[in-house]
Amino acid sequence: MNKTLVLGSLLALSTSVMAMDVDYFVGAGAERGNLKANASVVNEKFSGEFKDTAFKVKAGVILNKNHRVSLSYAGYSKDSEDLDLTELNYDYIIPLENKFSILAGVHVGYAKYEFPDFKADGLDYGLQTGLLYDITSNIQVEAGVAYTKYDVDGNGNYSGVDFSVDLNHSTAFYLGFNYKF
Repeated sequence: MNKTLVLGSLLALSTSVMAMDVDYFVGAGAERGNLKANASVVNEKFSGEFKDTAFKVKAGVILNKNHRVSLSYAGYSKDSEDLDLTELNYDYIIPLENKFSILAGVHVGYAKYEFPDFKADGLDYGLQTGLLYDITSNIQVEAGVAYTKYDVDGNGNYSGVDFSVDLNHSTAFYLGFNYKF
């Protein structure tokens, strides 16, 4: 009975996947981010910002014209600070008219933050929303905003002084082009 149930489930899954409309895409663009962080040095607490523009790339699939799953990478580098974000994204696409669509989604990923004598990494997660405009059937422009929370903190020592850094959240605006296969 169990073997029949498993085989029947696999057959049903494979036929539903074959019936799915799948489009592949790659994208590239710029992302302007503003990261908020907290720091502590010798019992003194500070708040700071890290603002920079990053080159962003992504690749993924669009399932049944409404569900987009992608993997993205953005690398920020300003002065001696670096922030690398690798994220898995899910977006629900809502067509407005022939060439315009809006999207809303979530993301989760890995964040790595570094500056001299300090490294911290951990989980990031958040929400995004944006607009898509189809220039042609294969090329589209995408613009949007993303809000990200971080579970990234660490301790360091610089010239004998202990300190800690806790990444809090960021807001990023992005603009890019996607190519659909």
